Amino acid sequence: MIHIRQITRYPQVFRRFAKSAHETVVWVDGLACDAVCSRRTMSAMLRARGVLGVRRGDRIGEFVLSHDGPAPDEPTLNRAIESVIMGKPLRRLLARFFRA
Repeated sequence: MIHIRQITRYPQVFRRFAKSAHETVVWVDGLACDAVCSRRTMSAMLRARGVLGVRRGDRIGEFVLSHDGPAPDEPTLNRAIESVIMGKPLRRLLARFFRA
């Protein structure tokens, strides 16, 4: 499913909390679709240092990271997510335009 409103937001982590010592819940804002965007985001976060697994949470944009040691910080996760964003220049432009 496409989420038109989300296209106007640049994908980034907007909240995270430790579920346990080895699991962290992460919410990503700006995912424009359920299937492709979620899979790409999951594969990107899986490449972050220390992450052993990623699964989708119960809500749109929610992911649960399994990790060994400390969870990756938000800047690390945002860099990973940015590496898989499709149409970056257009997404930045839309985010800037609709934020104003």
